[in-house]
Amino acid sequence: MQDKIILYDISSNLMPKAWSPNTWKARFVLNYKGLPYETVWVSYPDIAALWERLGLSPDIDKSGKPNTFLPIISVPSNEGGPPTVIAESFNIALFLDHEYPDTPRVIPPNTAALQASFVQTLRSTLISSLGPLLVSQIPSKLDPGGASYFVRTRKESWAVQNLEDIAPYGSEKRREFEKKLHASFRTLYALLSSNGGMREQDIFSPPTSPIISSGSGFPFNSPGVSVDVGGGVKLGRTGETHWVMGPIGPTFADFALGGILYWIQSVENPAEDGEGKRGTGELWSKIKTWNGGRWAKLMDSLAPWQFSE
Repeated sequence: MQDKIILYDISSNLMPKAWSPNTWKARFVLNYKGLPYETVWVSYPDIAALWERLGLSPDIDKSGKPNTFLPIISVPSNEGGPPTVIAESFNIALFLDHEYPDTPRVIPPNTAALQASFVQTLRSTLISSLGPLLVSQIPSKLDPGGASYFVRTRKESWAVQNLEDIAPYGSEKRREFEKKLHASFRTLYALLSSNGGMREQDIFSPPTSPIISSGSGFPFNSPGVSVDVGGGVKLGRTGETHWVMGPIGPTFADFALGGILYWIQSVENPAEDGEGKRGTGELWSKIKTWNGGRWAKLMDSLAPWQFSE
């Protein structure tokens, strides 16, 4: 009988194995909440069969094919019944916030739409710029079956003969993609800089707070704790002020951004055997200096929850 949460993640030959930005969002949430779980690693071509085995019904994409993906979690029942199976990282975060109210929430009350919108912004800006720069480096980090599947499907979706042709190293095409990426980070930096100067008492000043409407005091005295802010709601408080929500965090939005940054570090791992040190690639060496080192600082702040098997 299943006795702990299972996280289904995409297999790789890296050490540690976790690398995907989508599955990292769910992993960050589990780590942050301190929930015990184990990882089942799944090769790309086996994901569709996993969906069928777990009884999930995928949507059909615009090409007419089932849209199957990871992460998925399987959560054991407290009453001896079948486990609850949840797909997609945002759904996973919502479910875990609801089912484990004694853990810090990653989606604060009344912010689900805003959190989802921020994740969509990341997808339309950073991911769209990063894809061309990283896609050719991913196959060498996967298991053989996963690598073959990835190359075949990405060559089809990009309509190229070789993935290396999308953004060849040293080419003007690659430099243009990097310029676009740099502009995307500048846009994101400007967006997050709107938090500048915000004080905790401006956010948590009852009874007019747009986030919390109950409670008579907010004892933010210790960094690195979750704080009950009334109504049974617990929010994270780490003493940092550069989270997506300013001094409130980390939240799911931070984990979404952190997953992308960790993806860059992992895929750019220069060692073919997966043993090379993360964060030593050419692209990350540039990104970590952009915007006053904001993105490197975020990764440092997420380090306590940045672990996997």
